Amino acid sequence: IGKGLYNNIDTWIHFIPYSESSGLSEYGGLLRWCFWQAKFFPGTFSLVAHGNASNITNTFSSQSAGADLVTGINMGSIGLYLGGGKIYSTGRFLGGARGVTDTLKDETVSVDGFHSVIGGTLRLQSLFGAVQIDLFTQPIFSTKFGIRF
Repeated sequence: IGKGLYNNIDTWIHFIPYSESSGLSEYGGLLRWCFWQAKFFPGTFSLVAHGNASNITNTFSSQSAGADLVTGINMGSIGLYLGGGKIYSTGRFLGGARGVTDTLKDETVSVDGFHSVIGGTLRLQSLFGAVQIDLFTQPIFSTKFGIRF
């Protein structure tokens, strides 16, 4: 769910409500500030801050936060963007008899480093679709579909 605010500031939130059958819950948010927009060229530069947290049956939990500098170009109904920045992520694995570690002890793993992203959007009236490739420790391919109203 996203909403434009004012002065080229946009916010998004996403979540997966807790489900007893899967044991999964997840939530996160993103804040984008478009600080430069060309007057005679359809290009922009934005600063994006993001965070996320997830939990699977209290045996695994993770949190991540980061910030990226993103540049984009919009040509009619097609948009392309490219960016990079810093991200920090940590995960906790539960040990013990009901845990998921082979040491039977709680384990915490943290990583940080450079994050890059490239993607594109296609808008057809009020409908849109997007494809994106993120690279942090592994490549992540994602698609999004939505309605703008």
